[in-house]
Amino acid sequence: MREKIKSLEELSLYKKQAKKFCVLTAYDFQTAKILDQLEIEFILVGDSLANNFLGLKDTREIGIEEIAYHTRAVSRGAQETIVVADLPFMSYQISQEKTLENIYRLFKAGARAFKIEGYSKELLKLISKVNDLGLPLISHLGFTPQILASQGKAKVQGKNEFQAQELLRQAKELTAAGVKALVLELVPENLAKKITESISIPTIGIGAGRFCDGQILVTEDLLGRNQFRAKFIKNYLNQHEESKIAISSFIREVQTDKFPKEENCF
Repeated sequence: MREKIKSLEELSLYKKQAKKFCVLTAYDFQTAKILDQLEIEFILVGDSLANNFLGLKDTREIGIEEIAYHTRAVSRGAQETIVVADLPFMSYQISQEKTLENIYRLFKAGARAFKIEGYSKELLKLISKVNDLGLPLISHLGFTPQILASQGKAKVQGKNEFQAQELLRQAKELTAAGVKALVLELVPENLAKKITESISIPTIGIGAGRFCDGQILVTEDLLGRNQFRAKFIKNYLNQHEESKIAISSFIREVQTDKFPKEENCF
């Protein structure tokens, strides 16, 4: 088993060595505890918490309180693995002071790095400030749910030449500002490859093809806990159906006096 990384800067060594790495999400203690025992470079407490764990329709419906609460739970389970927390919608758009306050709140909850969506000149200034304080940030380009969710269905970004050049330029500027890694979501494979080869920090793909330095999935998708299906997702289990089978078995055994048995009694 690989030795766990101690900081996100170590992922740059993976990039130089062409060593692929994995990232998964967690929102609770038990999932984090499982991931902590496996070769996961870091665990993301994503704002995907909204629709994958809390039953909401939009990632913009949760705030810093929910992310902090679940970060605390995940940090208890992840004793050896770095925990990265998403900065949710409107937690970093108001002011630098408010952003730093929110980052510190997530730091106290156990996060040791933070993910932020999108690109703007103001965001570049914020990244430089946070970087100066020694607080590592990960950026997120391509389909950015906090910004583009209003468009409805998730769409591939960077399909035409103008969009592709914009994403490449933004990736370079975010790298220069000091982010430690870059998530590329729903980006054409050839563009993700070009971005990956053009910047010094590692890229982490989700629906961005085979050539990113690392890959991330929502754990609920990987395990088939929900019924969401998309081209870029692979369900390694079907826990939704398997859970129904197990629970149905319990119900039948209670109804037919097969549980509890003598060995289950004191």
